[in-house]
Amino acid sequence: MNMENTVGDWEGKTLFDQDGGKIGTIETVYTDTGTNKPEWALVHTGLFGMKHNFVPLAGATSNESGFRVPFTKDVISSAPNVGNDEELSEQEEARLFEHYGIPYGGETVTAQGTGGAGVDDTARRDVDRGDQGTVRRHEEELTVGKVRRPSELVRLNKRVETEPVSTNVGLEHEDVRIERQPLDERATAGQHEFGEQQHEVVLHHEEPVVEKQVVAKEQVSVEKDVRREDREVTDDVRKERIDVEREGGVEGRTAGETDLGGRGTTDDEQRRL
Repeated sequence: MNMENTVGDWEGKTLFDQDGGKIGTIETVYTDTGTNKPEWALVHTGLFGMKHNFVPLAGATSNESGFRVPFTKDVISSAPNVGNDEELSEQEEARLFEHYGIPYGGETVTAQGTGGAGVDDTARRDVDRGDQGTVRRHEEELTVGKVRRPSELVRLNKRVETEPVSTNVGLEHEDVRIERQPLDERATAGQHEFGEQQHEVVLHHEEPVVEKQVVAKEQVSVEKDVRREDREVTDDVRKERIDVEREGGVEGRTAGETDLGGRGTTDDEQRRL
């Protein structure tokens, strides 16, 4: 779209993200002091429009409902809060450019129009980048945690079993033995009286007597040991890939390549910056 002399067309319109989601209402437009091109939009965002965010207008397109910018709602809502003071410092402006992935040039931008309630016309800075936009690429990373759950219940149950036990015991018993001895004594005539005579002898024997007593034989205890094992965890993670669409076809390129055919900054190099 033509970015010149369209400040009045911007203000009060609805701004949408790259997926068509509503961001908020454009309150004030800031133009480059040299080219008078709209460069930044101050947009009402958040619940009931109580929050303000600066959104770069480079690469914006118009539709029937308003304007669309090549950024996601998450990127816009997480933009640095630089406030609405009288002048935007170079440090604050550099933070905005870094957040949106746009190189910082340091040229001055100025607020145009009346703006919304509670926001004054302030001087801002920007750089003329033309129709330029950025797309953030995301990846899922696998994070593995641990949770403790019961795996087994161990009980000690004591039961009574009966089994036969045999042992040998020596027993004694009494018996009689008859001994006969001859005598040479002669009885005096008339001195012995014949008659019956009886003599008793008691015999004894031993019998086994069984008694049982309880004796402690063994003690069984349960103790817990912790054993460590390594287990491999495998899952699928999603990675975003960026395809650059050109006239005549779609060419897939990595996130580190630029659209000009040169070599950009790779993911590893970006992480080191």
